[in-house]
Amino acid sequence: MLWACELKPRSWWSDDLNVVRLSVELLHTLGVWLTTARCPHYFIHNCNLLDHPDNCYCEIAPTLMSETKASLAEWFINSYIRKCAKLCPGRVSCFFDHVSNRTELQLAVSLIVNCRLNQSPYLAAGMHSGAQHRITYYVSKKSLERCPRDCDY
Repeated sequence: MLWACELKPRSWWSDDLNVVRLSVELLHTLGVWLTTARCPHYFIHNCNLLDHPDNCYCEIAPTLMSETKASLAEWFINSYIRKCAKLCPGRVSCFFDHVSNRTELQLAVSLIVNCRLNQSPYLAAGMHSGAQHRITYYVSKKSLERCPRDCDY
């Protein structure tokens, strides 16, 4: 990602704002790097992060190279947008379940975004604060240096 941020012009990131298109192109670049077993370390000159004798990384490259905008968009919708829809009031989440074309999908996503934006900022702050307290509690009660006998690392 650091290489992509440095090598791609600002316009590449901001002109189209299509996260699916950008992601597919980045996955394809990673696929090429895995195929050629060439991934230069960002901070250490002349260091290849994929320097492995049997190039075991090339097995996943075809999967990355086969990703398309349609397949990644479908994955994104099913993995994230549908979950966000379930957090919205009944009419919004029900509307998303009956989408049959691109226009309806755009409308459904807009409704979900508006629903999430209009949620109380106090609710979001409470969720953040609760997570912060749980993390502090677990870190203070559990030693980060101890490792159970069955630990792999």
